[in-house]
Amino acid sequence: MYDVAPVVIVCVLGTVFFTAGMPFLLRPIARWSEQRTDGNRKGRIGTIVWGTENSMGPAIGTTIVTNKRYREERHLIGFIDDDKRKVGRKVKVEFPHSAGKFGGWFPVIGIPSNINRLVEQFQVDEVIVGIENPDQNTYESVKAFCERTKILFTDARYSCKCVLPEVPDEQIKK
Repeated sequence: MYDVAPVVIVCVLGTVFFTAGMPFLLRPIARWSEQRTDGNRKGRIGTIVWGTENSMGPAIGTTIVTNKRYREERHLIGFIDDDKRKVGRKVKVEFPHSAGKFGGWFPVIGIPSNINRLVEQFQVDEVIVGIENPDQNTYESVKAFCERTKILFTDARYSCKCVLPEVPDEQIKK
């Protein structure tokens, strides 16, 4: 008769090492997939959002990925931010009640002053400003670049007032 203990031990150890090593094997594939910004686009508008923290940027990103109409029209490429230190980081975009169905982590792909390179590299069709107080010179140069190159430019700081209705005083809890 054969002793099955060594076979069982080898199988268990193999399963443990394979399972533990799986994230390390899949990480390069995930990175490659993230770099292919046009892979999931299907004719949608490639959108970047200006603003990451303490701004409307993440909320705009959440709207794009969770609202059915926006999701069908747009593909969120990522974010841009004035702070160079944030480039390469990721912003969490997820609707809290979607149970993980929509959303994910989207990269900060660059700074606004490099908009011409970003548009070419990531095939950007739309820039949405979601930062409260952008540097005025940078704002004007990005806006002028978008107008010259026929890229959609939306300043969400002002358009949200049109989208969100006024709430009557009697509906506000005091």
